Amino acid sequence: MATSIAFAGLVNSAALSIALLSISYAGLTTAACAIWSLLGELAPVNMTSVVGGLQNCVSNMGGILGPIVTGFIISTTHSFTPALIVSGTATLIGALTYLFWLGKVEPIVPKTSSNLGKIDNHSINL
Repeated sequence: MATSIAFAGLVNSAALSIALLSISYAGLTTAACAIWSLLGELAPVNMTSVVGGLQNCVSNMGGILGPIVTGFIISTTHSFTPALIVSGTATLIGALTYLFWLGKVEPIVPKTSSNLGKIDNHSINL
């Protein structure tokens, strides 16, 4: 759905272009909900906020670079069409990455997980 942004600049109708942009945004928000909901299932115990912060940091890199790349493309080509095609291509690559490269989704198990929940009798001062 999100890749429909690539076609928004190729159509001659403003209404169809807005519809394609809306479909693209709906796809992005649907995917974002699914991605953020995975944190509760995958993050180690008491580390959901750490994994969420890391995910948010990486996501914001795209939010920083997107307008810069878009502005550069528009200033060099004097058209929004190439910028929309690049955006659509980036969303397609992201979807393909999740589909083929991600692999099996399993909870993250920290290396020290065997020590969680155990009491060390030597460290307790009574």
